[in-house]
Amino acid sequence: GGACTECRGHGRKNSQVSAEVTIPAGIQEGKRLRLAGKGSAGLGGKRGDLFLLVRIRNSAHFDRKGNDLFADVSIPYTVAALGGETEVRTLNGVRTLPVPRGIQSGQKIRIAGQGIPATSDHPAGDFYAVVKVTVPKDLSTREQELITELARLRGDKIK
Repeated sequence: GGACTECRGHGRKNSQVSAEVTIPAGIQEGKRLRLAGKGSAGLGGKRGDLFLLVRIRNSAHFDRKGNDLFADVSIPYTVAALGGETEVRTLNGVRTLPVPRGIQSGQKIRIAGQGIPATSDHPAGDFYAVVKVTVPKDLSTREQELITELARLRGDKIK
């Protein structure tokens, strides 16, 4: 007789196993998770362990650097110039942030401890709202007049 058609003479065969896995909060890229008894069985032996290698998928809302999270937040130029408030989505829901007067595009507003949660070997990260100052494209006649007056007061060269 020839080799077994299921294992082709290797003494084992491939099969799929479903398992529910709890991923710990704050896990780092490249960490391994061990699922005891979910691996292959040795010849005549019990099942071994299955190891999962963690890969972190990019988020549509946040950029992750270590345990810190970064998210863009659009702020109208009037709020950037005068100060005010803005809302930003964090891992823990929407937060209202104070916007300091004169903030510039690219500056960051930090919320301490609101990034990736702490683990036994890494402290909790911070959350950074990265400011993107927006300029309206559709100004009313009155808005154009006011901005023109402001530009003249500041000595700005406009068309």
